[in-house]
Amino acid sequence: MNQSLNKIKGFYLESLLTFLWRQWSVLGVSGYGGDKECRIVDPEALLLFSCTAARYDPRLFDEIINWLCANGNLINVQRLKKIMNSYNFSGASVLSAVASFMARRHKFLKWEGLTRSPEAGSRESLFFLKDGRTMKQFGKNDPVFFKQGYLRGKVEIRKKLDPIKTGSNNCLTVKLRFLFGINARSEIILYLLAKGESHPSKIAGETYYSQKTVQDTLVAMERSGLVRLTASGREKHYWLDNKKWSEFLMLDGKLEGWMNRPLFFNALEELWLKLNQKSFLNLDSEMQSSELRELMRGIRPKIEKAGFPGVLSDDKLYLGEFWMPVFKSDMKKLITNLQ
Repeated sequence: MNQSLNKIKGFYLESLLTFLWRQWSVLGVSGYGGDKECRIVDPEALLLFSCTAARYDPRLFDEIINWLCANGNLINVQRLKKIMNSYNFSGASVLSAVASFMARRHKFLKWEGLTRSPEAGSRESLFFLKDGRTMKQFGKNDPVFFKQGYLRGKVEIRKKLDPIKTGSNNCLTVKLRFLFGINARSEIILYLLAKGESHPSKIAGETYYSQKTVQDTLVAMERSGLVRLTASGREKHYWLDNKKWSEFLMLDGKLEGWMNRPLFFNALEELWLKLNQKSFLNLDSEMQSSELRELMRGIRPKIEKAGFPGVLSDDKLYLGEFWMPVFKSDMKKLITNLQ
């Protein structure tokens, strides 16, 4: 195995887990000792990505379930389905198990729509050590996860949660949901604040709602006088008075630019799955370099469309052995954009 690449894999996983802890701690998950926050939280994208990465940190995984049992009503299940249908997240089957666990409670029956029927007789360990080996299980299997095809100890729900940090800009999505409900309004306002004036079809594509839903919602919101409309012929663009909205929402300083989190997380997951692929790790250095080049060529458009143009290098400019140092540099730049 390429030891240098193995170190990159370990560094990447640790960086992803640190990022996830920071994001969930903004929402009130306890247990993260750092004081640095990062990026506005997208609850649905965060949950879906966590169903892949948090399998390497059982404590984080169970803290997420603990949070969901108290705050699962803040998750937009329909939007979560839309994101799942848009991208092939590998954690979809784990999410099915989580949804099955949630749906046992009467107030979370809507989660039943996220469950899938597992393959008959198929069972695998839910958790892994950071070196990729299966984590040893203690105690009896949790019956809900077992039925969904995953082996793990019984889930223990705790009552302790930290407050949701609604005073933080990073928690703006949830703050807007407390104000407007679990619907398209929250993401529309967030998008217009972060991105600026835009057309309904563009907003729909970036926020993962249907164009009709966004169009109808914007028409209704514009009648309030607080969402503005600029029309040029048949083209209609909506916008906000950011200064007034920032004061109303008590934002702390300037809001970060728009980031398509589901798309960005999907690209990050693709990279992790490749680095964690056993057949890939057993290749010689030349073949590994070739496959990484092909992978980065595929995810670069996603990273750029997600809101980070120019972060990844153009592989055509670096041939042969000159590519691997560039890949390592690009990895560090990706991690920096998680900060």
